[in-house]
Amino acid sequence: MQLTEEDIEEFQNLYERKCGRRIEKAEAQAKAISLIRLMQIVYRPLTDEEQRIAETLPTL
Repeated sequence: MQLTEEDIEEFQNLYERKCGRRIEKAEAQAKAISLIRLMQIVYRPLTDEEQRIAETLPTL
């Protein structure tokens, strides 16, 4: 996965604002790619079966 220089710089800025410290380009790139991969795994459309199950669960 390739990130642009602009993507990495934006991630560095977001990280600094949220975490209070500036990270180097290589660390920012690694963390950004890890986050993207995590989101690809976790945030995906539900299958029809998963949707049916979700609809039967009580709401909070």
